[in-house]
Amino acid sequence: MNKTLLTTKKTTEENDLSTHEKAIVKAFETMDCSALEKLLDEDKEYDEKNKWAFMNGIKNVLEKFRKHGDTRLTAHNGNCNNDDCKVGKNARGYLFEGNNSGKRAAFIFDNKKSFLVENICRCINFNSDDGKECFFLSKEYL
Repeated sequence: MNKTLLTTKKTTEENDLSTHEKAIVKAFETMDCSALEKLLDEDKEYDEKNKWAFMNGIKNVLEKFRKHGDTRLTAHNGNCNNDDCKVGKNARGYLFEGNNSGKRAAFIFDNKKSFLVENICRCINFNSDDGKECFFLSKEYL
C-alpha cells in the first residue's frame, strides 16, 4: 500500500474515532439516553455489563443530575488517577458536571482495539485537565 493511501486510511480512522467519541460526549452533555443507546454496540460490554444494564445505570445517573436541577452537563477532558483502574491508570475520559448543581460524574472511554469507543467505565478517581476532580462517594459525586 502506498504512503498516501496509508495516510488517508489512518486519517479516516482517526476521524471515525473522533466522530464516535464526540457523539457519545454530546449525548452525555445533552443527557440524551436514546442517542447514547444508538451509539453503543449491542454486542459489547460497558463497565463489565451488557449494553442495557449499563444504560440503566446511566439513566439513574442522569436522573440524579435532573433531581439536582441540571438540564445539561459540561464535559471536561481528563484522566483516571486510580492505580487499580481496569482500563489503566492515566486512561483518558471525561468528567461531566451539572450546569446547576455542580455535581460530577466521571467516565473513562476505552478505544484501544478499534477506531470506535470500545468501552465506557465509571471512574472513581478522576482529574480533569482544567483541575476539577471527581472521587467516588464524595459529596460532589453522584
